[in-house]
Amino acid sequence: MEPLSDARGAGRKGLSVTLVVGGVAAFAMFACTRSSATIGSGVTEEQVFAPLDAGEATHDADSGAGLCVATTCPSPWATCPALDGTLPAYACGTDLSADVDHCGACNAACRRPSGAYNVHMACSSGQCQAFCNEHHADCNGIPDDGCESSVLDDPDNCGSCGIRCPAGVACRGGKCGCPPGTTDCGGSCVDLSSDDANCGACGFACDEHQPTDAGALFPHMTFRCAQGQCTAPRCVQNASEFWADCNLALDPDGCEVDLRHDTANCGKCGNACDPGQKCFAVGGATACQCMPGQTLCPGRSPLGDAFCADTENDPRNCGACGYVCPYVPNAKAVCTHGRCGSECLPGTADCNGRDDDGCEADLNKDPRHCGACGAMCDVGRGQPCVGGRCVMGDCNGAETK
Repeated sequence: MEPLSDARGAGRKGLSVTLVVGGVAAFAMFACTRSSATIGSGVTEEQVFAPLDAGEATHDADSGAGLCVATTCPSPWATCPALDGTLPAYACGTDLSADVDHCGACNAACRRPSGAYNVHMACSSGQCQAFCNEHHADCNGIPDDGCESSVLDDPDNCGSCGIRCPAGVACRGGKCGCPPGTTDCGGSCVDLSSDDANCGACGFACDEHQPTDAGALFPHMTFRCAQGQCTAPRCVQNASEFWADCNLALDPDGCEVDLRHDTANCGKCGNACDPGQKCFAVGGATACQCMPGQTLCPGRSPLGDAFCADTENDPRNCGACGYVCPYVPNAKAVCTHGRCGSECLPGTADCNGRDDDGCEADLNKDPRHCGACGAMCDVGRGQPCVGGRCVMGDCNGAETK
């Protein structure tokens, strides 16, 4: 196994990385590749951002405001080229304090460990850090093997490091063994006295082991598990069928009513739907009608179950059942009064008014639309937009090309 501390190869520099696991910090070395790309320089601590409203001119040296147009990137921002040397669309678009591909410097990528380590990388304050994946922990304190323990099923570290299950007791979902009265059957805790699929013993299903001396069952009936024996007759009720004996006369019709589709007995015996209504299953329950403002749509599942939809506001059923609003770049689909539309994602905007490219403007980085459509930085001088504000600097120290 390749050690995580390996920092081989020219142009690499080892970064000290904290492996954060369950409140205990271990230290490892993850290599970061670095290039000689030049980032923004000459930025002073006095350099600030200035918000611009649409149509407002940038401040310059003659304004008397004490701030001038700046053309360099303020820390920790930089203009980082791609590996092939191409520059990004906008200047100062990379946050060196948080970008795993440019952590602390351009093209200083945090090393991606193998999935076998159960570790993911992050860049914090310009330093690569390794964090354990969910439900994993570094319980042996050895960073070279990453987060080796799965606390959901490790009997030596069940739930958290150091919690050991008794000998022969499995760790299930971060807890040792099954609750009292239940038995571990293939990874699931079941009650053998009443579980139809594990009746009296694991894997003994009542549907497959009908009593030989019980005689023929009436329609839509099967045996259920009672006191660990498949001897109690019952109506068939499962995910696809839900029958009931509504006339209280098993002989000869057995469980004669399908509660999922019978308008006279919808969901339960005696629950009759109003004239013109249908009985259908939706959301795990059976109902006669949809909520006010909803439309009953035909089923899409193999069982043909109908479903309720708000065709006025549901982008998956906009204006009609099953009509899905189309995808728009950098936006989420919305349905208003049965007509499809879109809402730009935070930090973006549709500044050109075109539907084909969606919300094309990055308000955090675009100097032509910095913070709002039309709020233009001094593009001619190369003034960048960072965080939705045009970069300004002290007139005594900043460049004013």
